[in-house]
Amino acid sequence: MTRGSYAASFGSTTDCDSKRCSCSVIIVLYAEDPKLSKVWEVVLSAIAAWPRRGRANEVTDSEAARQEQADKAIRAASAELPGWRKAMEWVICWCGAALGWLLLMMKNKTVLLVLGGAAGTWARYWLGKWFNEQPWAQGFPYGTFVINVSGSFILAVAAVIILERLPPSHQDWYVLVGTGLCGGYTTFSTFEWETFRLIRDGGWYYALANAFGSVLAGFAAVLLGAIMVNGLLPKR
Repeated sequence: MTRGSYAASFGSTTDCDSKRCSCSVIIVLYAEDPKLSKVWEVVLSAIAAWPRRGRANEVTDSEAARQEQADKAIRAASAELPGWRKAMEWVICWCGAALGWLLLMMKNKTVLLVLGGAAGTWARYWLGKWFNEQPWAQGFPYGTFVINVSGSFILAVAAVIILERLPPSHQDWYVLVGTGLCGGYTTFSTFEWETFRLIRDGGWYYALANAFGSVLAGFAAVLLGAIMVNGLLPKR
């Protein structure tokens, strides 16, 4: 070979259809121009990289084989677990699935409304029942009064935090707390009926105290809730 010529020999071992085969490539290049020989150097480098990829694939295959053996060992160990361990695994699996389903359903506005309304109605019933059973609460609807005032406070806190502080993507939670919970918890219609009953029975002073007191105390509760949230979580 003359000046500027190149000879290269490359050998590789690959796995072809589960049979070991070897490939030997002998390249003899002749180039009179030194600039052209540089181009062939790049070509030779690219060809030389091909067998390395084959070896990398062999490493990957061996790693996959080790992973498969590890999976088999895990499955074998799981099969040998005691009965109570298997039961616990099933319980954890089902609880995880139920939690995932619940989180998915919590994105539905109708579900949020139903859950909030049910919780608010339950709280209103038992709180009102407790007040009605107290000897000192006879003659004045303390239960409805406390429920309406506390509901006004909860509604104000929920409205300021959810509607004014949180990003718009979280405003669906107002359906749960504001519309559902407070809607089922507060009792404006019951408040009107009890005021009428006080007037019918001759308790004008109680009726006026219930009417004006509920309005004024409810407004004060809303004002207090808004001021508290603004103080703790100032708007940026």
